[in-house]
Amino acid sequence: MAARPDGIESRLRRVLLIGLPVIWLASGVASVYLARQEVDELFDTRQVTMARLLMSSLPIEAAPQDLPPVLPFPPISQLGHAQLEDQMVAVWDGLGRLRIADREGRLFPQTPHATGFYAGELGGEPWRLYTQHDVSSGWHVTVGQRLGERDQLILDASLTPLVPWLLALPLLLLANASVIRRALQPIRAITAELITRRPDDLRPLPSEDLPGELLPMMTAGNALLQRIAELRQRERRFTDCAAHELRTPIAALRLQWDALRARSSVSPADLQALGEGIARVSRLTGQLLDLTRAEDRTDLTASPRVDWQTVIAAAVGDCLSQAESAGVEIVCRWPTSGREAAWPLHGDADQLQMLLRNLLDNAIRHAPRGGEVAIELGGDSLSVVDHGSGVTPEALQHLGERFYRVSGDSTPGTGLGLAIVGQIARVHRIEVGYTGTPGGGLTVSLRAQASGDAAPAGVT
Repeated sequence: MAARPDGIESRLRRVLLIGLPVIWLASGVASVYLARQEVDELFDTRQVTMARLLMSSLPIEAAPQDLPPVLPFPPISQLGHAQLEDQMVAVWDGLGRLRIADREGRLFPQTPHATGFYAGELGGEPWRLYTQHDVSSGWHVTVGQRLGERDQLILDASLTPLVPWLLALPLLLLANASVIRRALQPIRAITAELITRRPDDLRPLPSEDLPGELLPMMTAGNALLQRIAELRQRERRFTDCAAHELRTPIAALRLQWDALRARSSVSPADLQALGEGIARVSRLTGQLLDLTRAEDRTDLTASPRVDWQTVIAAAVGDCLSQAESAGVEIVCRWPTSGREAAWPLHGDADQLQMLLRNLLDNAIRHAPRGGEVAIELGGDSLSVVDHGSGVTPEALQHLGERFYRVSGDSTPGTGLGLAIVGQIARVHRIEVGYTGTPGGGLTVSLRAQASGDAAPAGVT
């Protein structure tokens, strides 16, 4: 069994569930990258500027011997919120003596051969250092910054806009899912209507509130329904006209047959063959008319409750002469609790009489002489049972198709009787089942379709 393809809604949801987090992650990576570029540019500029300022404030000649060894460090109480432990400044004179330094600068070793930016380490932590060297005076200035401070600043700058966006991501996904569901609601409504529609309901589908992309498809679908309705109407008119037009030549044939029977020169075999041909044409005409009337009806489930006693009596009366000629007895078995407990079906009594008449006609023609055809009524079903030669399992699948006749069946017929049964059953929302009768024969069962089942009557 082929797997069911994903719908538009599930595809869009999957794209959003994957796409939005990926976009958020890519945005976060780009934000961190851009923030690092800006932070590095800012602090590198500050380090270079500080180194130049220090170098420009130093004396041109070598420092005298009486200068204090190290610039005094201000008390912590005077630093405010400054975090001087994340930076360092160190100045050496031409003799390699440390002259100016903050707390971290005192711990940093002199690097006389380094110049420009380079990586260093102090206290086991990475630092970014900038060194400037004056060749004439010998002064050596180094300005450094702890890389951890830059990383923290980059993280803060990146997470500040990303955290609210991350918190809003689930809400954004829910909002998108809701919008998608609302946008596809017209499609679900049309699908539900198509599922519950009767096969003969070919009205145009509503196109209000449909997205613009679906309007061309809906217009084409409604045009197709219109063409199908016109085609069915033409078929019905043709069937109706053909059946009515056949009545006149059939009547003429009957008169000619009566005239031939009065002549002694015509053999009985010829008379019988002609009579059987006229009977077949007459039967076909009647069935075509019945089929046309059945197809013109709509849903009849809201009609009054069926009086089965009247319907069965009328159908048996129509078939009684045929049953007597075939030597077949028609019996009716009601529910054991009484006739009032028979299947409470609502529908058109004339249509159901036509249905039952066709079932009885089919059963009588296949029942053996001296046999029995039974109408069995239950509390929720009706069955017509015969004990004829039966039908193969392969043929059971095709019973009810128009003009279908079982291979090897020599009984007269046109293959329309069970098709009429199927059409009337569809209108009344009845399920038709064809099964073999134990011991031989065919059982046709009628039962109301399950609630919500809009499928046409079929073979079980």
